[in-house]
Amino acid sequence: MSEIAAIEVVESGTIVIDVVDVGVQGPPGGQGPPGATGPVGPTGVQGPAGATGPQGVAGPAGAPGPQGPPGVDVGPHTHAGAGDPTAATGVVGDMYVDVVTGHMFGPKKTTGVPWPAIPRPPLYPDLVISDGAVAYWRLNESAGTTAADSAGTRHGTITGAAYGQPGRVSGETAMGFTGTGGITGFLYPSLGAAFTLECWAYRTATASRLGMLTRNIFADGDFQWEWRSGTGALRFAYYNGALVNVDTVAGTVPVNTWVHLVVVGGAGVITPWVNGVAGTGLATTLTGNGAGPSGIAVTDGAVGTEGWRGRLQDVAVYLRALSASEIAEHYTIGTTPA
Repeated sequence: MSEIAAIEVVESGTIVIDVVDVGVQGPPGGQGPPGATGPVGPTGVQGPAGATGPQGVAGPAGAPGPQGPPGVDVGPHTHAGAGDPTAATGVVGDMYVDVVTGHMFGPKKTTGVPWPAIPRPPLYPDLVISDGAVAYWRLNESAGTTAADSAGTRHGTITGAAYGQPGRVSGETAMGFTGTGGITGFLYPSLGAAFTLECWAYRTATASRLGMLTRNIFADGDFQWEWRSGTGALRFAYYNGALVNVDTVAGTVPVNTWVHLVVVGGAGVITPWVNGVAGTGLATTLTGNGAGPSGIAVTDGAVGTEGWRGRLQDVAVYLRALSASEIAEHYTIGTTPA
């Protein structure tokens, strides 16, 4: 224990000294009980997604399933052979194709009886003949010096031509010309007021004038069908006391392209056609017999004129005016492979 003196002066002037005993500091108190749990804090922000793990190894392939039962044959079938089918071939509903001609038969109506043939469009040469061509040069010869007239006897003599050139459609051949030579030695029939000239042409060069079909000009009824560089058009020029010209639209006979060309005279108008489309007709009538020298892919001999440069195929002459529907059919069939 310690003593502390406290000195105090009272009013009487007496000094009073008090001695106070101070106790010694006791030991530290023990730890108090834990405090109460505080409130729950706010939810923390979600962390980023973890990286994708590696792909697992593929399992082994399953065993093949069992084979299914055989299919049921319900037909119909398509048969093939050389020539027409026999009555014994096939059953009801079947079809048949002749691999030689491509002609189709069927569907068969009754087992054991002849097959019905399927109507088909005529081949282009059949169409030309059936529509009344009086002269028709196919120009598909492979050798020799004769250009055969398939509609009559106006056979021509070939000089300076190339055989077996690619034709208007796949599988067809045409005759090629270089501006000299051509087909001569025959006479076109006298055309008169109603006529049609028709051909397929493929021009490969440009010159002042390229003669395609010619009956020597300057006698009544003579004509020249030619391509002209000055106008870029095909011209049908004929002599009727004076020279008369009927032109197609410029640019309608492009280079290196097959085109179907027709000139029709009838009802007092001559009209050019290209690829089934009529051009502007000219009110005129062709008269006279026209007995001048004739030719295909040749010139009339005028200055600046050459024979045709390119290919020609299926040249035909009719002594009537083909109708618009007939010309359209010729163009459609002529551009369809047989």
